[in-house]
Amino acid sequence: MEKIGDRLLNLLKTLGITRNKMAREMGVSPQTVSNYCENIYEPKAKFLEKLGGIYNVRREWIMAGTGVMFSDCREQSAFVAPETDSEYGCLALQRELLEVRRELLGQQLRIMSAVRMACRVAGLSANQACALQTAVMSYEDWQTVEQAREQVAGLLAKGPEDMSGD
Repeated sequence: MEKIGDRLLNLLKTLGITRNKMAREMGVSPQTVSNYCENIYEPKAKFLEKLGGIYNVRREWIMAGTGVMFSDCREQSAFVAPETDSEYGCLALQRELLEVRRELLGQQLRIMSAVRMACRVAGLSANQACALQTAVMSYEDWQTVEQAREQVAGLLAKGPEDMSGD
């Protein structure tokens, strides 16, 4: 099964850049990028957020290997020159949508980090933690880390036997 490190290596090859260049652009050490590429450590949420922002890598692709590597916005704006004012407006809307997606991804990553921390503090098993993360991500009304923490606290109060989120 392909891991995140394998997809990072694929990204480096596709972009034609080295691990050192990625490290400089991402603001991390070359060793950090190597550790992620070699699947020694899983990338931190902040690294994944920056990866999407700097290289326009789709979250679904880097996390699960599904879909295409890059966001459609990058491909369209990089290769198609707008010919009319309406096309410029379209590009502006695409950029705005991309920024909103980045913000949402950042918020989701912060929420999942908070959930992981709560799981560690509560001493949950890996299966219980996974069930809790699934329950929190299926909770459609969360908007902030605080709301996610409230959801986690509610699920933890039910007890580890009932982590389905129902």
